[in-house]
Amino acid sequence: MSLSRARTLEEIATTCTPEPLRGEALKVFFVETAKARDEKSDLRKRLVSIFNKDNVPKRVLVYGHRGCGKSTELSHFKGEVGGQWLIVDFSVQMYLPPVGLTAEDVLLAISVAMVDQLDKAGAPTNGRHLKRIESFFDEIARTETKSRDAKLDTEAGVGVGGSSLWKHVLDLKAKLSSELSFGSRIEQSQVHKIRQRPGDLIAAVNNLINAVEEILTERGKHLLLIVEDLDKIQLAEAYDIFVQNNLLLSKLNANVIYTIPIFTFYTADADVIRAHFDDDVHLQMIKVFNRDGSPASGYAKVKEIILKRVDKAMIDEDAIDLLVRGTGGVLRHVFEALQHVSSFSNIHDNHIRKQNIRDALNKVRADLGIMIGWPRKEDGSQDKPDDLFKTLAEAAKKQAKGEVYPPRNDPAVQVLLRSCALIEYNGERWLGVHPLAWEYLQSLGYDVGKNPYGI
Repeated sequence: MSLSRARTLEEIATTCTPEPLRGEALKVFFVETAKARDEKSDLRKRLVSIFNKDNVPKRVLVYGHRGCGKSTELSHFKGEVGGQWLIVDFSVQMYLPPVGLTAEDVLLAISVAMVDQLDKAGAPTNGRHLKRIESFFDEIARTETKSRDAKLDTEAGVGVGGSSLWKHVLDLKAKLSSELSFGSRIEQSQVHKIRQRPGDLIAAVNNLINAVEEILTERGKHLLLIVEDLDKIQLAEAYDIFVQNNLLLSKLNANVIYTIPIFTFYTADADVIRAHFDDDVHLQMIKVFNRDGSPASGYAKVKEIILKRVDKAMIDEDAIDLLVRGTGGVLRHVFEALQHVSSFSNIHDNHIRKQNIRDALNKVRADLGIMIGWPRKEDGSQDKPDDLFKTLAEAAKKQAKGEVYPPRNDPAVQVLLRSCALIEYNGERWLGVHPLAWEYLQSLGYDVGKNPYGI
């Protein structure tokens, strides 16, 4: 069944998921938003320019708020660069546990994803290339207790031909993928040991990349890696991966795009990060409000996105306005609210009214309030969020007075940016309090002045 805008509540559950647009959904639902983000910058055009510039590998960082549309823009970018690339686009969440990520684990996930995509594109047949790939996985995936069996398996695979050797590669790759997914740190594991030798690991991964590049050159293509969802990691993990161990990712001998948390550019380490990567590209939030609370150009754009997914006849105009105002241009929250509406049992005529959106926004607001919290410490404890609420209230008071709350290096600001309670708008880089976070502060008893969003 082909996709089209929803005409019933049940269809909203399908058309309004907060997931990135891919495939047919990208063709049907995509709305161009570049000018509503920043008239002077276009993420996709910038990436095309970077990777078409010369034949030298580029390591590029893409950053922006969670839910601002990075993955959808990258999905559209893949379709624009043509057939010259084998694009390995994957989420680290496919291969790695949700917490405790390290730079070494990211490299191993890249290795698994490369072979997965190469297998889909057509297994290599050149024995020299096969052996180089097999050697990498044999070294990484085997354990001390099983190394003899692995060696025998390898010799058997070589003896019966290339297809069997490739099958052996896939078996070893599956072992590595399984261990990464379950976050194993068993000491006899080769994966555990290779993590302790990062210099050897980056050399091994680059050897693997070189072998894959040789295969692709014979096919008239080049390798492009897109590593997504690193923008969802915690502050400590981001520091470990992009500051302390940034050489592991920046020395990868391939064209690669890493998504990176927006809060990393609100730290004193921002210059250190930029110094080790070739470029960084910012995807701004769609600006629906000016600083005084009046509608900006992105206001109409978010309405267009909503009506691309939901038939205009089934939602009142004032309900759409409330949805735009209440979510502040955060597309993930737009779709989360619509998902809530689709499950409401008190709507019997498939028609969405302003009160239905208000009820849905209350649910999103509660979830957003829970997100405002300090990361857990190593011992599992967690500081109270009082300082976060005070910082957020300070920003709200300035905004209520029409004053600018500028970017600053502050751990509280970093946490608030991660939760989307604070939103960085446009190329001007001013910070606004999320409309629902403003309401949440008021519910806690904070005096934050008049709400400029009209909700």
